[in-house]
Order: sequence, then structure tokens, then C-alpha cells
Amino acid sequence: MRDSIIFHRLFLLVLLVLGCQPKILTENELKAFVSDESNGLSMQKQVGEVSLRLVYRPTELLVAHEIRGTVPTDSVIEAVHRKYQDYSYFVLSLSRHGEEALYRQAGSDQFSESLQNMAFRMDQFTNLTNSDNDTIPLADAVLPRTYGIGSATQMMLVFANQKLQESDWFQLNLTDPGFGIGRQSFRIKTENIKNIPVMRYD
Repeated sequence: MRDSIIFHRLFLLVLLVLGCQPKILTENELKAFVSDESNGLSMQKQVGEVSLRLVYRPTELLVAHEIRGTVPTDSVIEAVHRKYQDYSYFVLSLSRHGEEALYRQAGSDQFSESLQNMAFRMDQFTNLTNSDNDTIPLADAVLPRTYGIGSATQMMLVFANQKLQESDWFQLNLTDPGFGIGRQSFRIKTENIKNIPVMRYD
């Protein structure tokens, strides 16, 4: 009887230890994880004809993209990771009727204004605030030139990590850069980021 109890306790201990091990994902699995709205790292809104989507972009995905085509040694991965680790990255997408919201304006005066805003002035249209009432300004914004062939206008928004990691949540605030969407906000719990699974570099 005593041996049975000891075995049962050891079995439960093994299950507990195994259950605490972080789940390790491939690059594609991690992309799917952050895109799944139930994980609290992506969210969508519909404002009139414009669909907005914000997705948190883990540092590991940026590292994987940069080292693609190379031998992913530990030293290379660590060096590239250091390059990105002090910032948080978000991908903002805007579409209208399944097409790029920006290039739906092509040929109009508004197109030029919206393009200039997104390419050079996004610091005037977005920031982060957190649960400690701090405001974090935009550090950088990257707008790829896709010339209207995509299904959404996408841009990467970059913010310094300094005041994000210890807050309970942070919120991305967006003022309309030219699409008639008014003021919008997207809130992410910090614990959702801390719970992102580990990614393996294949």
C-alpha cells in the first residue's frame, strides 16, 4: 500500500514537472500562435469600410527572418537577438474590401497625404500608454512599398521596451492617418507576451 502511494506521488510529480516545461514551437507555429486572437496578441476592428488588425510581433520572428539562409549557430542567434531585444514590435494592417486601404485611394489627393503620413509622420498618429499612466512615443515605423498588390496595407510600429515590461497592460493608440477611422485603441496584457512559447530555430 505504501509503495503504491509513493509511486502515485512520484507519477504526479513527473506530470507536474513536465507540465511546467515551456512549449517549443517552430517559426510557422509561433506565427499561428500570435495570430490566434484567443492568445491576446492580435485583435481586429471594423470601422466603416476599413478593417484594422494589430498583431504583436515577437523578437524571435524578426531574428528568424534575418538569419534565414544562414547557419543558425547560437552565437549568430544571440547577436541578432541583441539587435532587437530592447524594442517591442507590432504589425498594423488596414484593408478596404479585401484590398490595401492605402492604394484604394490611389489617384486622389488623399492618397498622397495618407502615404506621407504613414511613411514619415506616424509618430504624430500613434503612441503607447500603459497601466502606470506612462506614454511611450513611437521609436520607428516601417511601411513596405507593395504598390497595391497585397490584401492589406501593413506597417511595422516599433516602441522602446523600457516602460512596458513591468506594467499590467499597454495600449496602442491610433489617430486616423487619413482613412476616416477616427481614434482607435488596442490593448494587450503584458502577461500574454510573457506567456509566448519558446521558438526553435531550424
